[in-house]
Amino acid sequence: MLIGVIDVGSTSVRLMVTDGVRVEKRTNTTRLAENMSESGRLQESSLERTAQAVAEYYFAMVRRGADKVFAYATEAVRSARNKKAFVDRVRVLCGLETDVLDKDTEAEIGFLGASQEGRCCIIDMGGASTEITVGENTIEYVKSLPYGIVRLAGKEKEGVDMSAFIDEKLTFYGQIPPFQKVIAIGGTISTLAAIKNSLEIYNPNIVNGCTLTYGEIIDMYEKIKPLSYDERCKINGLPEKRADIIAPGMLMYAKLLKYLGVDSLTVSEGDGAEGYLIKKGILKEGFRAEYQKIL
Repeated sequence: MLIGVIDVGSTSVRLMVTDGVRVEKRTNTTRLAENMSESGRLQESSLERTAQAVAEYYFAMVRRGADKVFAYATEAVRSARNKKAFVDRVRVLCGLETDVLDKDTEAEIGFLGASQEGRCCIIDMGGASTEITVGENTIEYVKSLPYGIVRLAGKEKEGVDMSAFIDEKLTFYGQIPPFQKVIAIGGTISTLAAIKNSLEIYNPNIVNGCTLTYGEIIDMYEKIKPLSYDERCKINGLPEKRADIIAPGMLMYAKLLKYLGVDSLTVSEGDGAEGYLIKKGILKEGFRAEYQKIL
């Protein structure tokens, strides 16, 4: 068995490859949600480069002899006025149908891919939204805030007071049920873990299970915020394509920990891609991968 899952996010297109035991993940940062705030439409340039990235991953899987390739899209496509144009463009390029997930399904697959024993609070920050899910075995609470790292970076570029803005937006989550542990998934938190470990080459086996404290996150933010783009690009673990947008994501995570009343979180490489296959019954519930090269 060789299965591919293409996750079309607001910041990146990610490919997960699995043979049922091993998992390899690849990322192409295409910024699909860039500059869509005012019009509510995917920009032609970001739509095209993202659709091309999906097609490239699809054909890579075909060449490798994949049994099946799935693609799903989240908030940027879901909320776009021209989402059909994106779905149609992917179909034209490679014949692949894109499953546009609703908010609840997006949260569910993130929970399935990342949750552990006990009551878990899962934070999934993407480019255009941030989901919080709480439960034990089944989901008891879920809310999706329509602000992720790309949309936050857009507000930062407009000169918005990000500290006050994030504080105001976090009230959307209301009263969050009790939980025992906080687990975070997505490219932003994985990048923070890579920076903490000064990774010149991204290593999922080091990132997976990494603990980040409030103090570590706020320290990263205070050090990186005043740096120029070129200075940021010299930091081990920080990809060039994320260097100019990472700061508000760091601040958001620090404030999330304060809002939740905890001092730390655990980073999970297992996320919505694994959860998508668990929901389809292809992977077993509770699946935990061995991260190795497959392609």
